[in-house]
Amino acid sequence: MSQARYHQLLSQQNQVNHSWERFDAENYALDDLDHNLILGVVRKSVTKERLNEMAMREEVPTVLEKLQLIENGRIKNAAVALFGKKFLPDYPQCHIKMARFKGVDRHEFLDNEFIYGNILDLIESSVLFVKRHLPIAARIIPGKLEREETPLIPSDVIREAIINAFCHRDYGVYGGSVKLAIYEDRMEIQNNGGLLPGVTIEKIKSGYSKLRNPLIGDILFRADYIEEWGRGVKEIFGELKKAGDPEPEFHCDEYDFQVTFKFPVSMKPKVVLIDELDKSYTNLPERQKAIIDVLKNNEGLRSTDILKQMAIPISDRTLRRELAALKKLGIIDSSGHAWTAVWFLKGQMTK
Repeated sequence: MSQARYHQLLSQQNQVNHSWERFDAENYALDDLDHNLILGVVRKSVTKERLNEMAMREEVPTVLEKLQLIENGRIKNAAVALFGKKFLPDYPQCHIKMARFKGVDRHEFLDNEFIYGNILDLIESSVLFVKRHLPIAARIIPGKLEREETPLIPSDVIREAIINAFCHRDYGVYGGSVKLAIYEDRMEIQNNGGLLPGVTIEKIKSGYSKLRNPLIGDILFRADYIEEWGRGVKEIFGELKKAGDPEPEFHCDEYDFQVTFKFPVSMKPKVVLIDELDKSYTNLPERQKAIIDVLKNNEGLRSTDILKQMAIPISDRTLRRELAALKKLGIIDSSGHAWTAVWFLKGQMTK
């Protein structure tokens, strides 16, 4: 029996009465959690009416206790997975492996990342990675600074599949992870942990859901990452059908669950970089041009870093306003939470 299989069986045995997410977090204190991230989730939950507005006035420990992430003063593993700031050596499974391969196999990398982090940050990092590598078919609308864009795979589908991977994976396997691989003809999202007893792929397609991690799922629901149990996969099929894209393929064994999205067209054809479209932005204000110049040389920056590299001195408030304007025009995009959002150019477009 492999070590991975041993840990999986041990995890399944523990989950009969008490799952990994409910175990006390060893060597972890309240200060090791990202309080800004917690408060951001609280605000979102209150806005979506999935948490009483009184939570906005309560201390972090009180809120976490109501969410069952703290019990008798002890932090639960779920709190670390959702809001943690440090993960080694106690939580090596809190990471994602991402790669963009040349061709249709794993012989050559074009890009790869291995990131440790909490679930919310890893979701945003993986969405950003996909945005960087999947081209967007687009055309300039004559006489307007707007573009009609068609992503290779609908962005809502990608985000839903990534969230599902983090929500349903088996965190009890310390060697496990979420894996995201992009090839010329497809994208694969894989999480460790097979299907729970009584769950089949056919049931999943019909909207059936059985949570391996109900505490984690509850927070993702309250923070509006997921709408309702089981709806995600049905939404994926619906969005792909609407876009005219192939249906996803599911594969599951005793160790892993994987969803594969076949691209409607190969990414092999030449792409036209945004530098070749500079003439389309000649009428932009100088401040916005300066922002574009900064982002051209960087694959994702936070607003504070953009401000430092601006050739034209501007205030933080002005920068935020110009970023919002450029995003509305479809020239740039962002990923992440408001106070830690990463900004990047929508810079690759197919002919």
